[in-house]
Amino acid sequence: MTTFNNPSLPFLPPELEQEIFEIATLQHPDSIPNLFLVSRRVRQWVENIKYRTIFPHHQHSLSMRHRSTCSEDELLQAIESKSKSADFFRERVRHLFVEGLDETELETVFSVCDKIHSLVILSELKHPGQFFSLKQFTTLRPIRLGLYFNELVQATDIQSPHPLLTSVTHFDLFDTRLKDDIADQLALLPALTHLSIWRSSATPGQLSAVLTRCRKLKALVAIDNWRKEPFPEFHVEDASYSADLRVVSIMLHNPQYLHEWVTGTYGGIDFWARADVFIGKRRPGEIEPSTSH
Repeated sequence: MTTFNNPSLPFLPPELEQEIFEIATLQHPDSIPNLFLVSRRVRQWVENIKYRTIFPHHQHSLSMRHRSTCSEDELLQAIESKSKSADFFRERVRHLFVEGLDETELETVFSVCDKIHSLVILSELKHPGQFFSLKQFTTLRPIRLGLYFNELVQATDIQSPHPLLTSVTHFDLFDTRLKDDIADQLALLPALTHLSIWRSSATPGQLSAVLTRCRKLKALVAIDNWRKEPFPEFHVEDASYSADLRVVSIMLHNPQYLHEWVTGTYGGIDFWARADVFIGKRRPGEIEPSTSH
């Protein structure tokens, strides 16, 4: 009788088999329940992928290259069910985008997910100062972060950065109007190299102060999302806003931000990577001051 242990049967190398199931998980997340049933090792591979990048299920996300394998609500339910240990989520969740969870629910998530590399918080916070003072944020060290900065500074000592910010290199600020002391606050961040803001959220004076005080800053992207006429993705700001080579503007509508963020978490070319290339070409003069891209 033929069995699966028969050495004469063809088989795939484990590395290739794992890659096939990981691709299937990413491209067809609806198939995850069925993939769990294949074998114990396949379930482990699929679980690693399922919980690695968490972002909302949006209608417009269906056309994205990477569809959500697990939403914020599904993650919360899985944590609250206690069917998996805290270490299970701690070792798997690496990229988290939340917008619909309240403070109590977020506290539950961050109590076990404290090894996050990329974090976006768009949830409406009723008590931001109290929320960002939670003990969970004393150990969380994201590399890439997006949030409303004015909410975070309510829980920040003016003389030192919030613990959440000590390892941040790429920082996306969603505030529509930044406070006057924004340069003083950002200058406290020891690792900051890339900053994005809404173009209308800062004055030229604030921008100049940020560029002067944040000496490690390599790129400052001013985001526009209101222009209706055809417009190049990147363009150089006029001198009245900033003549600094590190400053560029980008057209990016709100739904596109999620797509860009997800692309970056999977190692793709996101707006930060494209901005670095654009700025890199400006320095040796490959791109003229008036050039757009």
